Amino acid sequence: MYHHLWDSSIAMLLRRVSIGRFLRSSNASSSTGFYQPDMCFYYDNSNVCVFRGEEKASGPLEVPVKELHANLTWRYDAAPYIFGYAAVGLRVRLVAIRKDEMRQKRKPSKLVDLIPPLDIPEYGIIVRGNGVRITFAEDCVLKTYPQSMPSDGIIRNLQELHRQMKTHSVPNVVELKKTNMKEKHVKLAPVGHFSPPENVHQLLTALRDILEALVALHAINLMHRDLRWENVLKYAGEGDKWFLIDFDDGALSPATTIYHLNPESHAPEILSSSSHTVKVDIWSVGFLLKTSIIPDLPAELEAIKAKCLQKNPMKRPTAGSLLKTITALLGKF
Repeated sequence: MYHHLWDSSIAMLLRRVSIGRFLRSSNASSSTGFYQPDMCFYYDNSNVCVFRGEEKASGPLEVPVKELHANLTWRYDAAPYIFGYAAVGLRVRLVAIRKDEMRQKRKPSKLVDLIPPLDIPEYGIIVRGNGVRITFAEDCVLKTYPQSMPSDGIIRNLQELHRQMKTHSVPNVVELKKTNMKEKHVKLAPVGHFSPPENVHQLLTALRDILEALVALHAINLMHRDLRWENVLKYAGEGDKWFLIDFDDGALSPATTIYHLNPESHAPEILSSSSHTVKVDIWSVGFLLKTSIIPDLPAELEAIKAKCLQKNPMKRPTAGSLLKTITALLGKF
């Protein structure tokens, strides 16, 4: 009953002083078990929530104030604080949420730029081309499959893949937190940033993280089968460190032909041979190099790309040998 009041006094005021948009939570937290602020204000065309609110119809004001701090995962790099508000009925309190609440609170001397706009909306929803809906929360994402997809089979496959990855401590991969067959969704963590490498050192670092995952996966005969930069995210707040997401097409090696993957971005034997092995992931490492935004790759990386993209899977290197080569190159660039 207070939404109009809160919106008129907070969100509409923000629109007067800054170009942006606000989004209200659909109360997904109560049904799916993950957290979203009651209100988020996004500056300009960015996907970063720069002002958030927690609201209650009744009760002590300290409850939403505590929720503002307790439920926040810091993804604002060098910014010393962000703004928010807590509201209970007719009472509203403005709050500066600091990165380190243990430090003595001081009046800030200057404002700093927030992190660059992300390609995924903080607390928002995106719908992929295949109809899969991805809802972003504070510390996880909810992936919901459309009626047109065999969600039961996909979810069962994910359960088994992630069980094996957890058992064998596979590094640098997304974690499956919860599944719901009836609602056709899975909950995954952490929330990463789509941030492809921008220089040679970052590219080598990302390849090292990817190959560390592939070495562990291939050791237990698992393969990702859909390695593209869209499925490689950077950990939030951990510097240059990347991890793999989207194991919907993951499988035990060897596996039979699948037809729904794009032949331009996947190893040729996936669609043309009766079976394929973990070497499809090695081809994808070459594809990552091929589609990197970095111009004029060093000769060493061009050579690796050529070896990985060979049509004959048997001639491609192993994940282990590539990891050794990439690790050695990190000391050079």
